[in-house]
Amino acid sequence: MDELFNSVFQYILLSFYGISTLTAVLFYGKYKHTVLKYFVWILLYNLINEISAKYVYYWLDRNVVMYNVYNTIFFLYFLYVFRSFVQSKTYKKWIFYSTVLFSVVTVVNAIVVNAYFDNLMTSYITGACLLIFCIILYLSLIHI
Repeated sequence: MDELFNSVFQYILLSFYGISTLTAVLFYGKYKHTVLKYFVWILLYNLINEISAKYVYYWLDRNVVMYNVYNTIFFLYFLYVFRSFVQSKTYKKWIFYSTVLFSVVTVVNAIVVNAYFDNLMTSYITGACLLIFCIILYLSLIHI
């Protein structure tokens, strides 16, 4: 029963990824001249990564390296987005330093942990905390 649930859940999730990617492609003209012009590529990469990771896991019994690369690209992209949206020079510097910190942590984590076999959990947690930091900076600028 668990296998059936997981299989159905995966197909539902992939359907949502596909629908969101298709929607982003259809409305690309509305944001193609903004910093979000790469968002459609992130969604497409996400969809392709999820589909291919399922088959890579089936064939090789491991796909962790695909998610390590994905998480790195994902966090770097959203740090770039927040840096582009923020107008304050001080906040831009902080986000730049956050990007450097995330990059250093990712490289060190990949060296210390075998990134082919294990998740880069320290990198993932650092990226998530830095994104939360960027969200707080952004919300403080728009006074929410």
